[in-house]
Amino acid sequence: MTDRLPEAKPEKLVTVVRLDLPDGAHTPQAMHAYREFIRKHPELEQEHDRTSGALAVVTVPTVVELGELIERAVPAGIIFAIFREPDYGGAVTAMTFAPGPATRWLTRDLPLLRLVPAR
Repeated sequence: MTDRLPEAKPEKLVTVVRLDLPDGAHTPQAMHAYREFIRKHPELEQEHDRTSGALAVVTVPTVVELGELIERAVPAGIIFAIFREPDYGGAVTAMTFAPGPATRWLTRDLPLLRLVPAR
């Protein structure tokens, strides 16, 4: 028996991308959202990179669910950045949330992005 407590999992910086985007668009849109987060919150990203670096990309079906996440994130005080794709008429395609317990809770049931290889 050990007296050590289990190590806490590192907090993840979480990017959420819409699944209803065209094939091949999910990863670039997630990357745009991550870059937008870095531009808007460089100090948070630098601290996260220094202490954890853990990342996750999860999905929602449509822009409606992204909007619902925003509506829940704001009152919870979660810091985030939104990416709007000019090629899709400025539509919100992805967003990135700062790491922390509230982000973990908000995104806990969202499935990971799974890519299907091109044929």
